Amino acid sequence: MKTTATATLPAADLLPISPGATVWFRLARLAIAPLLHFLFRFEVIWEEAVGPEPLVVIANHSGWLDSFALLLALPSEPRLHFLGNPEGLVQRRMQWWIVRHVGGYIPVNHSRHHDPKLFGYADLCLRKGGRVALFPEGEYDFAEENCEALLPFKKGFAHFALDTGTRILPVGIQGSETLWFRKKIRICIGAPVDTAGHSIEELVALGTEKINHLLHTCPADHGRVRLFSRTLTNLL
Repeated sequence: MKTTATATLPAADLLPISPGATVWFRLARLAIAPLLHFLFRFEVIWEEAVGPEPLVVIANHSGWLDSFALLLALPSEPRLHFLGNPEGLVQRRMQWWIVRHVGGYIPVNHSRHHDPKLFGYADLCLRKGGRVALFPEGEYDFAEENCEALLPFKKGFAHFALDTGTRILPVGIQGSETLWFRKKIRICIGAPVDTAGHSIEELVALGTEKINHLLHTCPADHGRVRLFSRTLTNLL
């Protein structure tokens, strides 16, 4: 018997995609951004300025704050659309309600490998001028607190970028694995990577190398006083 049954998981094309920021998204950002800036100190470092072009954004994944960090660091438009597994999300009614209204989310059904609907919808998002964001590690990597090796990258981001001729934007997020009040979160945004002339395997290796470099560029905040650490680390 299936629980959050594979059959009942939302389809990849459930929510609309657009390069423009919706009213709901702007309201959510207006409400959440001040709270996050109160709880944490964000530092955004750009290696190179990026214009309003479609991009495949990839980042390391260490905790719940990562997606919010990307949303705060990057402009509202072109709109960022996250690829993620909705299995746990659909069981949390309030969070799922928020996602349904705010959008910017493309559900990924991990039981359907090489899902043509997912690949087609992500490609369509990029061709429309939107941005696709995903965490190639696929799960939290707690080793990053000590700047150790990333988990092996999945290849989906390279397929999306190569299929549409879209550049890849690597991002290193430092500090999100263990949180405390007023901790500094560093978001190091690298120079976009061109896909022309590269194979899928080469792009996966290049993406891993770029993010490893960015993580070592951004020193960790080890902080002596860790107020509300357990609560903030496990907030979502």
